[in-house]
Amino acid sequence: MNAFEWFNRFLKGQKVLIDKPAVKFFQPQQLKVFQTLPADQLNTRIHESFTSRAAVPAVPENRRQWNTQQRDWLKVLREKSLRSWPNDTDAGPLKVTRVSRLERNNISLTVFEFNSQPGIVLPLYLMHRADLKKPHRIILNVVDRQQWPRFAAALYAGFPGISPSLTLQQGDETAFDRLAQAVIKSADAVACLPPRGIGPTAVSGGEFEHTQLRRRFMLLGRTLDAMQLWDITRAAAALENLKSLESVPLYLQAKANMAGIVLYAPLFEENIEGLFLTDLPQSHQRGPCLLNVLRYLDMPQAVAMAASRSRVSIFNSTCDNWRFAVGVAKAMGWPPNQLQIHETSADNDCADFLP
Repeated sequence: MNAFEWFNRFLKGQKVLIDKPAVKFFQPQQLKVFQTLPADQLNTRIHESFTSRAAVPAVPENRRQWNTQQRDWLKVLREKSLRSWPNDTDAGPLKVTRVSRLERNNISLTVFEFNSQPGIVLPLYLMHRADLKKPHRIILNVVDRQQWPRFAAALYAGFPGISPSLTLQQGDETAFDRLAQAVIKSADAVACLPPRGIGPTAVSGGEFEHTQLRRRFMLLGRTLDAMQLWDITRAAAALENLKSLESVPLYLQAKANMAGIVLYAPLFEENIEGLFLTDLPQSHQRGPCLLNVLRYLDMPQAVAMAASRSRVSIFNSTCDNWRFAVGVAKAMGWPPNQLQIHETSADNDCADFLP
């Protein structure tokens, strides 16, 4: 029975027999053509040629050209990459609520929850010295799937039962001691955000299931990275709404792929003073997945746009990796601290906060 006959019988409600699976005469390894892939093979990256990429733009000659270019890029980002974001009406109110608050060893920990959008409630963990009256700044650490387990274990060791989302975690006293030292020696308030798909909102399953989920997001015209960016902007707005932190400068900190997502936050959320980005991907080909983005711009252009709005510090990198952004900084006459690129790791007071 061929496929057409099978489907026709199925539509007519007739009994359809499913053939028994064929016996496998060969193992997959026996059918392998190459022991090693040829150096000029295209199979693993052929998808990169399906559509044309944007050419590397010239550095703008003046502020008017740069403002026009930014406006055009922001427009296509909204329309082509982030169109699935909720509008102000659909997003609804933030509804920031305090879940719990504890103190230990001169460390104050407060857990908040906020509505990123209807049905998506995310936690915010805020720490500072208990005797700190006015923080110098807030450093919001956006953790990824690799960083979250150790952070949760540190919190559970220091504050068992702080929130229902941590009750199943195993405590790690060493990690908590390291975290406590970073907080105690700092005049900053340190916050942590696990965006959707991480920590309390993580889906079950392993890497295979996670990959399938990301693909299903794309079928809906969105990506998980794009929605995590939305969560970050909402978390920044939630912190700004806390009366105890009113007028305190807000900085964001992240690593690797999450750093690439955080990079876009100042483009859509005001009052972000600065970014601390470690191991920032040099291209979206190896970084965050935003639909259609490479048709219009890449990470160096995003760095330049972010630095137009916030101070940007990039760690474990070199100026050669970000020539366009460095060129814009020089052409616009930015102060030296507006865009800083360091070949070493982050050296701010809360750099050790991220495992």
